[in-house]
Amino acid sequence: MLGTRLKGSVSAPSIPTDWTLDNVSIPAYGGFSVAAEELGPTGLFFKPDGTKMYITGTTGDEVNEYTLGTAWDIFTASYVQNFNVSAQEISPTGLFFKDDGTKMYAIGSLGQDVNEYTLSSAWDISTASY
Repeated sequence: MLGTRLKGSVSAPSIPTDWTLDNVSIPAYGGFSVAAEELGPTGLFFKPDGTKMYITGTTGDEVNEYTLGTAWDIFTASYVQNFNVSAQEISPTGLFFKDDGTKMYAIGSLGQDVNEYTLSSAWDISTASY
C-alpha cells in the first residue's frame, strides 16, 4: 500500500570488527625537496633507466640535474649541477630528452618556441650547447 509507514525503530547495521580502521597505518610518503635549486618546479624528466632526474621551473632560468643512487627512488637523489637557458628562455617549464641523452629540448612560459640543445656527453647537461 502506498503511504504506509513502518512502525518500530530501525537500527544501523553493525559493522564487523575486522572492517574497522583501528589498526590501519598510513605510510609516511613525502617528496624530495628541490627548493634549494628551484622554488616553482614545473618540469620533470627522468633518464629512461631512472638514474638521473632533471627539473625546470618558473623561478629559475636553468635545468637542474640530479643523480639517483637507486634507480627511480627520488629519496636517493643528489644535486649535481645546472645548465642556464636564460639566453633562450627565462622561465623554462617543460623539458624532454632524446632517448640516447644527446639532445635536450626546453620550452617555457615566456618564449614561443622549442629550444634544442646538443649534449656532447650523453645525459651531462654541462656539455649542452644551443
